[in-house]
Amino acid sequence: MRFEALLTFTDTFSARAAIRIAVFYQLSLDILQISKKCPYFQLSKLYICSFLNDYYYFFVCYAGLLSRLGRSGEKPYAPLNLIADFAGGGLTCALGIVLALLERTKSGKGQVIDASMVEGAAYLGSFVWKSQRVGLWSRGRGENLLDSGAPFYDTYKTLDGKYMAVGPLEPQFYEQLLKGSENKKQLIKRSNVT
Repeated sequence: MRFEALLTFTDTFSARAAIRIAVFYQLSLDILQISKKCPYFQLSKLYICSFLNDYYYFFVCYAGLLSRLGRSGEKPYAPLNLIADFAGGGLTCALGIVLALLERTKSGKGQVIDASMVEGAAYLGSFVWKSQRVGLWSRGRGENLLDSGAPFYDTYKTLDGKYMAVGPLEPQFYEQLLKGSENKKQLIKRSNVT
């Protein structure tokens, strides 16, 4: 019997459907192993929270990132759906598929891809936690170098009523910003913000 499949499932299934898919997948995997074909599969571990699977903020909160987003003294701001949906879930799933294809070219076998939006978002946020441990992100929300705590890493309203992002982290770019700025006092020394 020849059986070929490309199985890709996303977080839009209920817990009951996810269990049925997992059972079908295991059966398919057994058949595919016999016929030396390659399955690809993505199924989130978070079906215990399946009633929340359309709520983006749940994933960002669960990953511990929402508390780090925003300005000092204000509520956390919405990070669109870039962190958990696109990067945490979509990008990690896409990378898993690429790695499974690479494995197929080397061994002839596929891989099980386990991509979770929460785990992907938490991995992306590991930069914040690592930076916190080494002292680069040691202040509260909105008081650090990369979270609007530095006036030279922020957005500013332009004369035409639009906004411009500024982020000269390297000294030569910071000097260029000072040369072009009308309010140099607002742009404190780089060494004042870690």
